[in-house]
Amino acid sequence: MGALDRVVQFVDHIGRILITAGVAIIACVMVAQVFFRYVLNSSLEWSEELCIYTLMYIVFIGAFMLVRNWEHISITVFVNMLPFKWKAITLIVAKFFCALFIIIGIYYGFEMVVQAAHRNSPSMGFSTRWVKFSIPLGISMMTIFIVNEIIRDILAYRRRDVLYFDRLGEGGTL
Repeated sequence: MGALDRVVQFVDHIGRILITAGVAIIACVMVAQVFFRYVLNSSLEWSEELCIYTLMYIVFIGAFMLVRNWEHISITVFVNMLPFKWKAITLIVAKFFCALFIIIGIYYGFEMVVQAAHRNSPSMGFSTRWVKFSIPLGISMMTIFIVNEIIRDILAYRRRDVLYFDRLGEGGTL
């Protein structure tokens, strides 16, 4: 389990760096665009495209980072009413279904990337295949975190760690 935790921490660290860089890129490009448009009276043709493409990567990288501590939006009102055993089993089964959804997403994400129907970016000139690659990349990274989460849940269930599942049911960080 220690090796998987180190991989998860490394991937999480890289993800945070990429998201920070992406937000910085968007902020700098938008400030430059405003300056060029309103001060120099000459817009940057590529600025909006770059911001949209960067935002796509931020979204999919951020999505896989939320899986690390099960931070996606969830409604657990009824699950919280269950006794420990059924609460734990319900949450673990929910994560298995999420893992199944992730596997399906990986398949269709890569299908989208390898298909022949790609265009070149109008102002930047590169293939939109690289933009679409953000989808399977982010979803593939989710598998590392979801497997880690399922293992943590099973170990907590075997330890009969009631507080672990209470925090998980409340949507809190573990």
